[in-house]
Amino acid sequence: MTGIAEGRYAGAFRPDGLTFEARIARNGDGRFENLSGDVFAGAEHVLSFVGRASALSESTDGRLTGMVSFFSSQPLHRNGSSIAVSLLRSTGAGASISLTLDLGAGDVTAELERIGPELRTLRIDIDGLAGLPEPDASLLDGDQNGHDLVAALRRASIAATVHSSPFRPDTSGRKRHTMAELHALMQDWSQPVQANQQWRLHVLFANRFDGRNGDDVSGIMYDVEPGMRPARQGLAVFLNSSTIKGCEPANCPDWRREVAFTLVHEIGHALNLPHAFEDGRAEALTWMNYPERTAIGAAAFWSQFKGVFDLRELAFLHHAPFCDIAPGQYDYAQRDSDLLSGGGFPAFRKTCYNTHHSQPIKAALAIAPLKLVYAFGEPIFLKASVTNSGRKPIAVAKALDPSDGFLSIQVRTPLGKVRHIRPPAALCQRTPIATLRHRQSVSFDGILASFDADGPIFDEPGRYRIDATFTGVTGVSLTSPPVYLRVLHPGRAEEIFAISIWDDPQLMRAIYCRQPLLALDSWRRLVDETAQALAADHGNTSVAYLKYISAIGWLSSFAPASRTKKYLPRKRKAAAHLSLVETRDLPSGVRLRRSELINRS
Repeated sequence: MTGIAEGRYAGAFRPDGLTFEARIARNGDGRFENLSGDVFAGAEHVLSFVGRASALSESTDGRLTGMVSFFSSQPLHRNGSSIAVSLLRSTGAGASISLTLDLGAGDVTAELERIGPELRTLRIDIDGLAGLPEPDASLLDGDQNGHDLVAALRRASIAATVHSSPFRPDTSGRKRHTMAELHALMQDWSQPVQANQQWRLHVLFANRFDGRNGDDVSGIMYDVEPGMRPARQGLAVFLNSSTIKGCEPANCPDWRREVAFTLVHEIGHALNLPHAFEDGRAEALTWMNYPERTAIGAAAFWSQFKGVFDLRELAFLHHAPFCDIAPGQYDYAQRDSDLLSGGGFPAFRKTCYNTHHSQPIKAALAIAPLKLVYAFGEPIFLKASVTNSGRKPIAVAKALDPSDGFLSIQVRTPLGKVRHIRPPAALCQRTPIATLRHRQSVSFDGILASFDADGPIFDEPGRYRIDATFTGVTGVSLTSPPVYLRVLHPGRAEEIFAISIWDDPQLMRAIYCRQPLLALDSWRRLVDETAQALAADHGNTSVAYLKYISAIGWLSSFAPASRTKKYLPRKRKAAAHLSLVETRDLPSGVRLRRSELINRS
């Protein structure tokens, strides 16, 4: 190969104090693929540039010229620039290049040194709970056949370093984690964000976590908790999930395969990769697919899978703008570039299982609030339902909560701002399927819409419009007709009640996870003082829902690993709280739990 060697280059433009990173990629046969890079001012990201592949060329002397597009989270004065990259010198593995582009005030030229052959770097910090089957060190790095985490990422041109801590004692003896415990673990154990250029992910090897309806979950990628931490920095792998546990004994080939696949899959999400089937690549042999969901089936998938990301994913991993890909930057599925699409909560999913069908699918999606008028700060719940309006049976994913990833809900505020409800975690789980016959429906009325990972949603009085899209019906994307609700103007007590929740991210997290112990002091002030000032209004469900959360808190164990004390369920306490709950205008699950617990006690 002649010309500039593939790899990552870095240097500084001294007069302005800017630092540059450039990535030059080549195909397997040495032909130039594309180039990209980032510009920083200290720790602050200024912009990224990505080559327009059709407008780039390489001369016989190795000089690269053409056009690049600019990307930034901040407004830019221009969309792109011409670029010129020349080789200055090459000595063995080392090399330096000259890079010239126009950042908006004339050409800037910087000299960059080759840092290494990989295009990205990533630090992975690993924690785990003692007593679990601990992965052998060679699963993370050093497997002689290249079936380890570091090798898998190296094949994607990511230089990963793994820092493993000894698995920490868990005196609670828990068998399953609650969502509240997972949030607490991430808060207690993950490290604070460092400089922008330093990519770091926190991995937790945990016991077991069941999604909604008890569905098995092998892994989870944390996006962001309300106001607490930037996006896409943590993930968990559940070593006692049925999928992984079913491959025991630990560290046998099948067990290693499942653990490694889940780990790389969740890291892919943390780098903002969607599932392949969400981007129109349902049959791709990649880390980002579900083996059992492909047409060839799991056995054939494993026999053909080479332990790699596919070409579209590699193009994103190699060249995506900094804000699109770096942990701690854009939210999951938010991307400025068009290298990939799909996934997550802001973006509507394009496909679910298989988009090719000879017969049209007839189904209807509906979204509705549980009532039409709400007090300011009152918990707002939505109901989603899918109905088979055709004659033939249809398969529907029983995944009607936004955290399942198939339902996307858009809210337009009275001032015209558009919000997409975005839960704080994305679950990778096997989704149960319901078969609906003519006029049969499946529904869920427990969607808490008051706030999400970005904070409060219904935080001003007025009329709101709500729309939804669902991709859990084979072959189609369903869109609901719009519905409306109104939030009333607050009195003094109602406004204080609302802002006491919205100004306290820990308290919002406790309400979302239905575990007061996550923010016990704030919870006590809210229940014992602030809520008591609310006028007696039988139409306001705020106090009733707080009593329900208190009951659920007493009904669930809570044992963050960072604490020695484990809080055990106390059903009598839970029943006492539930007996006081007025269930009108609350989800049907509240009524069911209340009846079940009171009848049993």
